[in-house]
Amino acid sequence: MAQLQVLLSGPFVLCDDSDHCFRVLIPDLLDSHFKPGFTASHNSLELENGIWTLNVGQPCPDRLRKEYQVKDGFFPLYTVQTKRPPCSHAYAVVKFSRLPDDIKGLSPTGGDITQGSSATQESAPTTSPFATRAVLVFNEVDLEKVNFSPTVAWSPKLPGKENQPSITAIDSVGLLTFDMKPLMPPVGEDHARMAFRSMGRLVGLDRYMQPHSLNDPLLKGKYNDCGAAMILVSHPKEAK
Repeated sequence: MAQLQVLLSGPFVLCDDSDHCFRVLIPDLLDSHFKPGFTASHNSLELENGIWTLNVGQPCPDRLRKEYQVKDGFFPLYTVQTKRPPCSHAYAVVKFSRLPDDIKGLSPTGGDITQGSSATQESAPTTSPFATRAVLVFNEVDLEKVNFSPTVAWSPKLPGKENQPSITAIDSVGLLTFDMKPLMPPVGEDHARMAFRSMGRLVGLDRYMQPHSLNDPLLKGKYNDCGAAMILVSHPKEAK
């Protein structure tokens, strides 16, 4: 058994849906982005729109909902609590068969996040260095049994792994990347604001992100992403 690390480079909305399911929602930004895609150790995949499942094994029977804590050296995702958002406004949805054992935020950007004009009450801006990329960590995974459904064409097709990701563990860690890169990097603060606004609308949020500095190099596509904070949606505790 190995640890599987899934590196996400957005804009993506992460949804902690239940004790046994985790989703990544992809907004429709394909006028300004490449299609979302996975890259394994030996092959890759470009996703069309739809709902897809990445099976990384089943959770332990006694696994309970957990709160993801920010670890030293990592950065928080912008987190909101709301009921389970629908998939209908997403370009594509990737479902994981279990909750990650950990989420690590990478590639920070600084800015103020405020509610839009349709919000029911005023609130002070949320200010923080927010992560624009993340790593989902799954422990105790049989990498040979990781599979993707419905069946799609991973390229190249490899013997024994036709139409499935081929992941090799290095020091007991397998890496799978999932990204949607801007078509014309570097991108600036306007693109970051647009991407964050679209992510919020995807899950019924009225939010704006205002960068701290228009010259912030983190907003210029330094990490080949948008510079827009990723959003983590979790259920209120009473909605388990």
